[in-house]
Amino acid sequence: MRDWDYGFATGKIASLEKKIAPPQFLESLLELPLEMAFQRVREGFFLPWEYKNNDAFLESIFVKEEMILKETCLILLKDSYLRSIFEDIEKPDNLLEKAEKSIFFQEFLRLYFNVLNTIIFLRIRTYNLKEEFYDYKNKEILLRRLEREDFIALGELTKQFYFEAKDIIVSKRNYLLEFLKEKYFIKFFEIKKVNLLSPNLVFWYYFAKKLNLKISNFLILGKFYDLNKTILKRVIEYA
Repeated sequence: MRDWDYGFATGKIASLEKKIAPPQFLESLLELPLEMAFQRVREGFFLPWEYKNNDAFLESIFVKEEMILKETCLILLKDSYLRSIFEDIEKPDNLLEKAEKSIFFQEFLRLYFNVLNTIIFLRIRTYNLKEEFYDYKNKEILLRRLEREDFIALGELTKQFYFEAKDIIVSKRNYLLEFLKEKYFIKFFEIKKVNLLSPNLVFWYYFAKKLNLKISNFLILGKFYDLNKTILKRVIEYA
């Protein structure tokens, strides 16, 4: 990616950042009626106006919004190699092959796999749940490896994630794990995006906006199903 492409991405994200809702805004939604809360959230969407006004099921609108977010970030990543990593970022089975080859994103991929593995490890240990990306044989290998806590040696962020995730599992608040995952990916790129003329900025923005959408969706559906306000507030605080 040429310098002017980085500059374009920096400027574009600076304008798109306004679509990321701050915690204060999310907390204010809890006091609004459902329809008004949803209207306020949709003001920060990328969706064309015709989609904003339809009566489609709430969750499907959030799914479409996330697709547009990914498409937007792919446009900003001009380099084909970075685009290929970004396109596979939520497919750990495909990324495994790239982890060894990617010098630029090796550190992030290491964190990424350890975060996913830690979640799986804790879920297996506590609830013996099955996970879509790992068969029985792989689970046994994973348990042996993580029991030695080798993953903790890979970085401070992994340590922080492990202990925070463990606390969530022990306290039986599993619903927080999905929000915690993006939170640590954002933390990683917060450190790396010091140089604004860098693709790290695009990855940071993607995870930040994605987490924002996840929380917004959770809050709206929580209001729809009359979920306990304490749980909704807890999600905002954790993320």
